[in-house]
Amino acid sequence: MDLAIRLSSGQPLDRPPQIFLAVSLCIILLSGGALWLFGRSAYHVGASSVLFGYFGYLVARGWYERSVTALLVALLTLGLYGSIVWGALPTRSYISWEGHVFGLLAGMLDVHFVNPSSVFC
Repeated sequence: MDLAIRLSSGQPLDRPPQIFLAVSLCIILLSGGALWLFGRSAYHVGASSVLFGYFGYLVARGWYERSVTALLVALLTLGLYGSIVWGALPTRSYISWEGHVFGLLAGMLDVHFVNPSSVFC
């Protein structure tokens, strides 16, 4: 896996690339499925649900694992990108806030589904 892709997505280097791929796949499937089932009748275009999913995964991983590396990554993620949580609120009608919420929830759920011993969700 390319180092630039892993770093820009927030994927810590202490995890194998298979974990990154499994987390990405789970976020795409869970957030997309929830958006398809529960989203309003509108255009939902873009990859923001995946970005919110990465954010949720990294923060929740720090909360649940409580290792030094996971906590540092979670704190760094919150410090640098914590303000994106406001994007999950319905502030503008033309922004798919549902995709943001479902991406965030999918990322937080992925902590329970994906771990180093299992690469499938």
